[in-house]
Parts: sequence; C-alpha cells; structure tokens
Amino acid sequence: LHARIKNNRRERMTGMNIEIDMSGFDAALDDAMKIAAPETLESANRESGEYLRDYLASWYDGKGREHWINNSLPTHGPGRMSTGWFSNIARKWFLSSADASGAVISNPDEDGSLRHKIKGGTITAKNAGALTIPLVPEAHGRRTADYQSEIGELFTIPNKNALFEAVDGGGVRAVYALRQSITQDPWPDAIPIGEELISAYGVKLMDVLAASLDA
Repeated sequence: LHARIKNNRRERMTGMNIEIDMSGFDAALDDAMKIAAPETLESANRESGEYLRDYLASWYDGKGREHWINNSLPTHGPGRMSTGWFSNIARKWFLSSADASGAVISNPDEDGSLRHKIKGGTITAKNAGALTIPLVPEAHGRRTADYQSEIGELFTIPNKNALFEAVDGGGVRAVYALRQSITQDPWPDAIPIGEELISAYGVKLMDVLAASLDA
C-alpha cells in the first residue's frame, strides 16, 4: 500500500487529500487481490476508507488543544479565546472516492490552515493592506472588526506597524502587529505519518477482504 498526502492548489480549489493506492502491497494482500472481484475490492476500499476517515478524526481529537499551543507566544494567558481548530479539522475529514485501486480521504481545509500547519511556509497579505498578527491573548481567534465590536476601538500610531488600543491610566497597548508577510515552520506532528496511515488502512482492508472471501 502507498499513501500520498496532497494539497489542491489549483485556482478556486482548497483542501488536503490522502490518496491510498494498492501498488506495492505485501504477499498476503497480493493473494487476496488475485481472487477478489473488482466490485469486492471497491467495496473493501470504501469500507477501509471510511475507517481511515474515522481514524483521522479520532487522531486529531486525541491530540487535543494543548498539542496546538505554543506557550512562548504573547497570545497565551487570560482572555484567550479557543477557536476549536483541531476539532473542526477532525470532523471535516470525509471519503471522497473509492474504487478497486484504492481510496481518497479528503479535508476541505477552506482557509488553508491545515495545509499550512503541515507544510509551513510564507503567508502574504493580499486584498488587505497588511496581515494582522495577534499580540495579546484577547486578539487570538478574533478578526480586527470582531475585536473592535466585542472589546474596544483600535487605532494606528504614525511610524508604528501595529494596531493599538487605549488602556487605563492613559497608556496604549499594541493588539495586532501589521506585517506584509509572515513565515512559519511546519508544526511538529501535524498529521499522522504515511506509515501510520498505511498500517491503519491495511489492517482494515485485510479484515474486510478476509471476511468477504470467507462468506
């Protein structure tokens, strides 16, 4: 079995795909495939794909919130809002296709955040004049418009690349940094490794094929 993790990057397409194909299978699976009808293989791949979908959902849920937190950043502390990112990723995996040759499990990843966690890279400001990078716990998970409607007014200061708010005592606090781009490393352990995906899928596939051939 082979597993490939691919991202859709064509215009107007987002998402992550995990493609499982049955090339390079081991001897036991080879024997089972030789006697299984194409419709049996398709059914087995569909059931195994659904199993892998559930496996991925459980994997992300199992990581929990703490896995995705970098406590060295200034956005951690009282007032931080949980976005539920990992649980949203967990529930969005789905089986997008299955046939006699394998299966594809996908995640729509509409905002590209999963792809960025896995691959890392540079995010560049596009339609907006600048990226707004949260600098305080209350800004985490909030757009600037939401921050202003829920917490308080933001304003700029000449020659400062940030959005500020007034604080008690007459001072100011930087709430968002303004940047043209930001580069981040891949997040450690952001997706199961290929061997883990193949193992989970392969065990289920063998069980399904064995049951169908014994029937």
